[in-house]
Amino acid sequence: MGNVFSLGDEVEVNAASASAEDLAKFDTLTQLWGAQDLSISEPEVVALQETLDLLKETYGIMSSGNERIDRASAALSWPIRVPDLYIEMVGRKQPEALILLAHYSLLLNLAKDFWWLQGMSRQLLQTTYKSLPEYLRDSISWPLQDLIMSEFRN
Repeated sequence: MGNVFSLGDEVEVNAASASAEDLAKFDTLTQLWGAQDLSISEPEVVALQETLDLLKETYGIMSSGNERIDRASAALSWPIRVPDLYIEMVGRKQPEALILLAHYSLLLNLAKDFWWLQGMSRQLLQTTYKSLPEYLRDSISWPLQDLIMSEFRN
């Protein structure tokens, strides 16, 4: 039996559907766990990279404009698909994991047409913003700006 949450098999869409500018923004997040940071273990780096790859993939799928994509299902599949270690890192409030979690709000904003998802992005960003050390808050400026723009588009 296939993976119920597989998004890319039935529809030929991938991260390339997102703009090059957006993909570059995602790619800059890898600097958060660069080789010089000895506080992050190798398994944590792998979990963060896998989580980022899933985020980019899902964002690309949702940005494709393909009407066959169920945006709510795509957005809600991301937290189910991330590695368990990443979830543990979020639970420990590791800044790198929280920053990726804040970027998950980009997916929620793309699925804002579903009434039961409205407000989730704002709540997620408020919580992660307060949990991040002040010097890292700039690293979630893209999701914060996206939230404001999505609210103005309503």
